[in-house]
Amino acid sequence: MISEELEMYDTHLRNNKQARSGWYIERKDETTLLTSLGSVRYHKTLFRNKVNGKYEYLLDRVMGIEKHTRMTDKLQTRRYCCKHYRRMRK
Repeated sequence: MISEELEMYDTHLRNNKQARSGWYIERKDETTLLTSLGSVRYHKTLFRNKVNGKYEYLLDRVMGIEKHTRMTDKLQTRRYCCKHYRRMRK
């Protein structure tokens, strides 16, 4: 369900030139994001900027996902709290 929504946003960016003004499509990649609900595997499009030639996944920018993120902040916080709690119990 989450993967379909992410891919829906990515499709919108690919198909709507106004939404990605100044960017052209380079390729489509598969990625996995670890969330509190489990692993989410989805496809996202790599874009290249027409002016400076830089590459970016515009979906990541729109969704607030930082480069090379493998898990959501919520899951990272939960893991930290659990690890800290286990240490305190010892």
